[in-house]
Amino acid sequence: MNDDFYTLLGLTKDASQDDIKKAYRSLSKKYHPDLNPNNKEAEEKFKKINEAYSVLSEPEKRKQYDNRGSGFGNFSNFNQGFSNFDFFSDFFNFRNNNQRPQQQNQKGSDLRIKLSFSLEEVVHGSRKTIKYNRNVCCSSCKGNGSKEGISLKTCNNCNGQGSVINVVQTPFGRIQTSNHCNICNGAGKIINEICNSCGARGIKENFENIEINVPPGITEGFVYKIENGGNFNNSPNSIPGDLIILCTISEHIIYKKFNNDIHRDVFINFIDAITGTDNFIINVFGEDIRIKIDPNTDNGKILRLKGKGLPNNGSYGDLYVHINVFVPKNLDVNTLNVLSQIKEKIEPTIENINPEIGFLNKSLKINSLYNN
Repeated sequence: MNDDFYTLLGLTKDASQDDIKKAYRSLSKKYHPDLNPNNKEAEEKFKKINEAYSVLSEPEKRKQYDNRGSGFGNFSNFNQGFSNFDFFSDFFNFRNNNQRPQQQNQKGSDLRIKLSFSLEEVVHGSRKTIKYNRNVCCSSCKGNGSKEGISLKTCNNCNGQGSVINVVQTPFGRIQTSNHCNICNGAGKIINEICNSCGARGIKENFENIEINVPPGITEGFVYKIENGGNFNNSPNSIPGDLIILCTISEHIIYKKFNNDIHRDVFINFIDAITGTDNFIINVFGEDIRIKIDPNTDNGKILRLKGKGLPNNGSYGDLYVHINVFVPKNLDVNTLNVLSQIKEKIEPTIENINPEIGFLNKSLKINSLYNN
């Protein structure tokens, strides 16, 4: 090429890099082939401008160019890897018209279900069977929605190209852009005969039955993910989504759960509360536990059994036993007469009442145990 690169860009040899960049932007817009359709002179000018810019925009190449002798030849080798359309396409944010959109493997939607666990399953772990429906790729058409997966024809909207040429009017003139074909979704093919199995959806609902092993210590709100256990979409190359399982702990008829601790009530008669006794319970581990009720045990007293609560990462919470003095109802006359005879001896007085053991103070203590 015999044209001086500085002259092509309308610059002098002492031009700065910013000057070179600004000149290139202005001239590339002016002579771009999309703004000058069927104009060979403009196309040739555009090529020369790009070659000049590819050399002068690189300091090392520019230095070699400035030090050239009178016999300096073609600098096209410096332009390797530089696309004439790179800058203009980036500036206007559109693709080269010859580029077809790439088909990508699209992931299907996730499925979310709740799975409830009993307190015993939290303690011992369990093997759960999960039954659910999900969308899977149709085996008859292999996901493309056509009869036997082969009944396709060329899309008339894009002529099988997968993209459609549009003309856009801009301040710089008319520009041709390439857009994704919305009829064939970029595939270039459309269904000729519909798949009888899925009705052209490409997916079918399928009943799934899977089993999972759940270790001891599952917690409320724990999320269990099974990869690729979710829905396929209607793309032949789709990847199924995931199955997301949200774990919940069901209410127990006897035990109440607070984090890894468990609480339960034990009822005794007021004679045993006065004289003391032994009581036996079966805890969530299936163990027989002996509970010693001391003499003069107050109603609402709490006994703590360390390490008898729920498992969690190798450790265990505690079991709290709440003592309830049972008040009998519908007693016969003889029993009521006997009780009335000892009433004065068991009547509460200001002198023998301890406010610290009342229900109000005890409930406040329990709340502070889990809220602090």
